[in-house]
Amino acid sequence: DVTAVALYNVPYQLVRRMNIVSGALTRSLFPRFSSQSPTEAHHLGVRAVSSLSVLTIPLIALAMLGLYPFMVLWVGHGFAHRSSPVGEILLLSTWTSGMAFVPYALLQGQGRPRTVAMLHLAETPLLVGAVWLGVHYDGLQGAAWAMLLRNLADSLALFTFAGMLRDCAIKLLKAFAWIAISLVVSRTIGPNFAYRIIAAV
Repeated sequence: DVTAVALYNVPYQLVRRMNIVSGALTRSLFPRFSSQSPTEAHHLGVRAVSSLSVLTIPLIALAMLGLYPFMVLWVGHGFAHRSSPVGEILLLSTWTSGMAFVPYALLQGQGRPRTVAMLHLAETPLLVGAVWLGVHYDGLQGAAWAMLLRNLADSLALFTFAGMLRDCAIKLLKAFAWIAISLVVSRTIGPNFAYRIIAAV
């Protein structure tokens, strides 16, 4: 269905740009990960996760509340009403994958690209199955939930293999909770512009 593809792809292309900050940070960190000892690289990675979390939480939370009004102005009420709920889930998914950029870069920089490749290879059939089930039972939002679950599993695995999970777990859980709360608030408020502005403030 061409319409369904558009309803998913428009918010997807919009929210994936939220990872510009994560991508820029990890590209700058990669040479340092490559040149440092495992212990130094680990400490640098933990600090990077803390900084990235502080930078991205307000951006994602505000985007969660502002996505629907923005899409109404951009593509119209009817399209926004159907696609913005998908975009809100994808924002949470995008943040989750963005945080995993740090352990991804750490593993690559420390000479362990095979670990990353094998992990992503193992995830592929699971992702296909999750997307099929999601679309079958919940349509477009089901596909977005499947992507979120895949990114959560991928992030957990990357942090574990990089040895960063223990030091970053509390920070990540707190950040994830703030963004999840923003999603709940957005769903509770609905399309009311004034309430969304108040909630964002």
